[in-house]
Amino acid sequence: TGVEKVALDFGKPTQRALDTMTLAEPRHLDLSADVIRRTLEGALVIDGAGTVRNDPSFLILGEGRPESTQADWLHDAMTAAGHLPEGRREAVRAVFRGDLYDSACAAAAPR
Repeated sequence: TGVEKVALDFGKPTQRALDTMTLAEPRHLDLSADVIRRTLEGALVIDGAGTVRNDPSFLILGEGRPESTQADWLHDAMTAAGHLPEGRREAVRAVFRGDLYDSACAAAAPR
């Protein structure tokens, strides 16, 4: 189906027009195709005046797999900011795992 094709090729520059139009449909995100396109391209409107900040690394698909070193960094940053009590490092490590990410991606892949 069209959705499966988007899932397989999503984010490739050659697919961006199809991705944008498909995701804009009411059955998916029901948003402006322009907003979706700009998000995929990293052209972010950052204020009410319409100022655009370009960040080509805003959305890098396939780079989201968590690593154990990131879990420790996340724990330390959240603890330092007061968003997480001390002593929760093992809890963060228990859920911020590459194997869970791999399993979720495999379950979501089109068949």
